[in-house]
Amino acid sequence: MSANDISDSKAEIVTVDIGNSNNCNTIRQNLWDAESEGEMVDVRLDERRITSTADDFSCSSILKEAVDVESIKGKIADARDQDDNSVNEEQIEQVVQNFEKQVNLIKNKVGSNTVVIHSVDELPDETFQRLQQGLQDGTLTHKEIVDSIFNALVGGAFDIESKFIIENPKNIILLLRLLDAAPSHLEAEIWSVFIGVVRKSTRNLQACSRVGLILEILDRLSNSDAIVSDLLVQLLGVLTTYSITVKETKRFLSALKAVNRKWRKNSIKLLDVLGEMPKRDGADVFFSFPGVHSAGIALPPLTKWPYQNGWSFCTWLKMDPLNSVNFEKERPYIYCFRTTKGVGYNCYIMGSCLVISCIKVVGKETARCIRFELTPRRWHHVTISHIYSRWSKSEIQCFVDGQMIESFDVSWFVSTTEHFDKCSIGCGPDGEEPFCGQIAALYVFSEALSAQQANAIFCLGPSYQSRFLHEAETDLADDYKKFLFDGKLSASVVIAYSPKNCDGQLCLHSASKTGSPYFVQIPHAIMKEGVEVVKTYSIHNSLHSLGGIQMLLPLFSQVDFPQYDGSVRKIDVW
Repeated sequence: MSANDISDSKAEIVTVDIGNSNNCNTIRQNLWDAESEGEMVDVRLDERRITSTADDFSCSSILKEAVDVESIKGKIADARDQDDNSVNEEQIEQVVQNFEKQVNLIKNKVGSNTVVIHSVDELPDETFQRLQQGLQDGTLTHKEIVDSIFNALVGGAFDIESKFIIENPKNIILLLRLLDAAPSHLEAEIWSVFIGVVRKSTRNLQACSRVGLILEILDRLSNSDAIVSDLLVQLLGVLTTYSITVKETKRFLSALKAVNRKWRKNSIKLLDVLGEMPKRDGADVFFSFPGVHSAGIALPPLTKWPYQNGWSFCTWLKMDPLNSVNFEKERPYIYCFRTTKGVGYNCYIMGSCLVISCIKVVGKETARCIRFELTPRRWHHVTISHIYSRWSKSEIQCFVDGQMIESFDVSWFVSTTEHFDKCSIGCGPDGEEPFCGQIAALYVFSEALSAQQANAIFCLGPSYQSRFLHEAETDLADDYKKFLFDGKLSASVVIAYSPKNCDGQLCLHSASKTGSPYFVQIPHAIMKEGVEVVKTYSIHNSLHSLGGIQMLLPLFSQVDFPQYDGSVRKIDVW
């Protein structure tokens, strides 16, 4: 079979022998050629569709190794002639059995090397249609169905460590339709893997949120058996902790409502989800960086860089790597502030540690690794404060989560009269080494922040995205407020980009008056190559839109109700 024959069919069965003849090698080469040309999307065993070719082998070496039919016939004839035509029945029977064993061995060798080749042009819709048909007629094993499902979801060969990002959220709906017709044990197996996939990345959580998976699960929960319902409740706990809209909250409360003074099937399990919802952290609104080339926030050119009073950078960020295997080999940029010649300031991540660097001369970089490991998929607050001294050594202080991690002396000042026109957030100056994850509001100040200021900004939390103007914006203690709202901090803002203050792909500068002297023209930035603003909703905000905490009060009247089958479950009320 040639490579052209392979491409003519989406699911063609090809029999391959593993002998040592030239014909076998030719078949192998054709298959390898087809794969290298991008025509082979899936190569796997299919024990039910193996076409027997015992009658017509292209590779004669296996036959020679396994059995020679003519020699066996000769042995039978010799057995008859040796004893004057008195046939040794036992010898004949043994020879015949050996012959049958060798034939079966040949068939097994041929069958074990049969491959099913699917066209790479198969779309996700076609994949799920094929799986639906295979599920109905029983021609696909459960393993084949599970593998094909997750390959379609991630757009390639699924791997929980290296390939786990859901490529198209719409494929989740196709998955739901397939599971509606699947047996419960298969459904449970798929949901258990899916929960692990969703937990691996915030992008997967956002994909589920975009298609309204919470509503879809609530619609199916009452019809699920015990094992599947437990998995669905577990998935609801993950999804609602990330985000739950007003519509979803209303539907969730409706699912908790008793009917005829009884809890509906599986509805009492939703109380566990309700208890998990407040356990969320991080920003409600943030910039999402996909981790592809040139994906970042491009800043407009700056005429100069602040240095006389020092300068500081601070933000909340969360690493969300695309690949857990090669992550430590990458070097994603947090910020890059450079001139056209390449001198300036950088901060990037190596492994899980921050690296702060300055380039005073082209080709010569002074870098320092901060001895603190950032935890992937966890929000961290980072403040980098550059202290300038004209007469003694300058200093850089690094704060993580409000605490000083490291302080070191370094001559960081870059003396140049050129514009800083290679400035970006989330990627290098030419789009290389992109950051994959989430970043909340980010600031650059024209002064070196003190330890008290860094800790006070951390205590504001990731949801604070304002300009440090009004004390009423936060409920911090007065001991913290005095370091933030004295007017000096707000007057020193050079760069301030907030995901709440964006219009399409345009990031509007939140402090145009204080920062305008530093920019060549307009101070607004642009999100490029898939960087987007993502907004999530906490249960507190959604409940507030529905009327507040009193919306939960009717649940207390149902505490003693039996379940739909008459059984009673003890409920702890805190």
